[in-house]
Amino acid sequence: VQAIRGIDELQLALWSAVSAHWHSVLCFPSAIAGCAPRKRRRASSTYASGVRGRKEDGKRLHLSKDVCSGPRISVTKPAKVQEEEVLEVLRDLLQRPHAQFRGNQWPAFDIMLNQSYGALVVIEPTGGGKTALILLPAALAAARTTIVVTPFVALREQLMDQCHAADIACTAWTDGAAHDLGLYLHAKIVIVSAEHISHPSFHALVRKMHGAQQIERIVVDEVHLPLIAGHWRQSLSSYAELATLGVPLVLLSGTLPVTHEQRLFKGMRVDASRAHVLRSSTVRRNIKYSVVNLRHAVQEKNGTSDDWLVCYLQQYRAAFPLGKRKTMVFVSSVAAAKCLAEHVSGASAYYHDVVDGSRIVADFAALSDRVLFCTSAAEHGIHVLDVDHVIYAYSPDSLTSYLQGAGRAGRDGRPATSVLLVGDGIRAFRATSQQAINDRQVVEQYAHAVSHSQKTLCRRRFIDEYMDGNNSRQRCEERESEPPCDVCDLLANDTSDENSGAADPRQPATPPPA
Repeated sequence: VQAIRGIDELQLALWSAVSAHWHSVLCFPSAIAGCAPRKRRRASSTYASGVRGRKEDGKRLHLSKDVCSGPRISVTKPAKVQEEEVLEVLRDLLQRPHAQFRGNQWPAFDIMLNQSYGALVVIEPTGGGKTALILLPAALAAARTTIVVTPFVALREQLMDQCHAADIACTAWTDGAAHDLGLYLHAKIVIVSAEHISHPSFHALVRKMHGAQQIERIVVDEVHLPLIAGHWRQSLSSYAELATLGVPLVLLSGTLPVTHEQRLFKGMRVDASRAHVLRSSTVRRNIKYSVVNLRHAVQEKNGTSDDWLVCYLQQYRAAFPLGKRKTMVFVSSVAAAKCLAEHVSGASAYYHDVVDGSRIVADFAALSDRVLFCTSAAEHGIHVLDVDHVIYAYSPDSLTSYLQGAGRAGRDGRPATSVLLVGDGIRAFRATSQQAINDRQVVEQYAHAVSHSQKTLCRRRFIDEYMDGNNSRQRCEERESEPPCDVCDLLANDTSDENSGAADPRQPATPPPA
């Protein structure tokens, strides 16, 4: 009785969960069998008896006699999960019977499910299937809890919708529900925001669940953000506390420069010797990358910079047929987004605290030929498949931010465009640190299409070299279904028309004001 009185609510709930598990393994009747959580649908015998059977068979108990200690219980190592079994679960999740692994998905699954690791870093391009790395392991029958850290409310809501659609038990950790333990013990995925990582009760929950072997991994989405936004969003610095919890980390990003990997390990307090890094090319094959001098491109030279932008937008979209004009325009401020949305027919504004943001995004997704003026909040929070064009009407803080926003285009695999506007009327935020100055210089080099050696570079080659350390590319490869960037267009035509609307790399555009 005294021992029971000393057990707090969390320990009691954990003891109950572990007890129920061993009752099931030993085939004892359970008094709470009627309270078991609803099981996820299973579309194939492999899903039901293959993956689950391998996991559970690998953990069956064997009784043996020991002269000194009597009956002894030993647990055998789980059987290795095979690629074909995981692929079938992926097809079940996607509801696509012929789906295949993309990029580094299978190597990542193999490490997560079959190997011992301290940290796994996966860099896949925007729209490259990173969400499957969260959902699929949680869909396996023998899966324990995965904790997912998301930096944005929009990402949290989207992930919860995806979990519900896949019939995966999911909940969001909040301070107010910190002691409603049933929500977490039976969830396959627990989502926590960056602001809650430092909460003492969250740490206590993770440590005790980990001690009871209830947690398999912690996944951190958009892990590059502390490197580019940590100076203004202090809560991102708490990511480093995750390494102290003793749980394997899976760090996901679509835009982490290869030169920033060591900064990431240091900031996250990750032992690089125990970290696996899987990197795919950041560049998107179906996007045409261009840089345009706004002042040179517009026909009407009078008016304000906003007038020029509206004029350019009309000119640009008119060059594409109806049904191919869905456009996101990134602007420097909430005020600019609101103002421009009022002056363009069929346009809306999106920003971090916009009222009814989900409806705005849904309307943008549902209707063709719409325009969405948005701030940098949309770089990570909007996943609309059929965006045809992304236009940056301000100078982004880093190439990482630009590529994150550019990745909103063409997520359905169709040809799309991404335009960076430069020159008069294009605003840039003032750099407040040496790292910010360095990041801004990279953006200017990209805009001028030159390397450190002042050699003219294809846009894709610049991205490959800076983001992935790949020096093998020479130019866009049309045989690989890559639409040529503006630089490759100009070099192929061997012309220099400053009034065409495309930036000439041999006549660099005026750098944006600091």
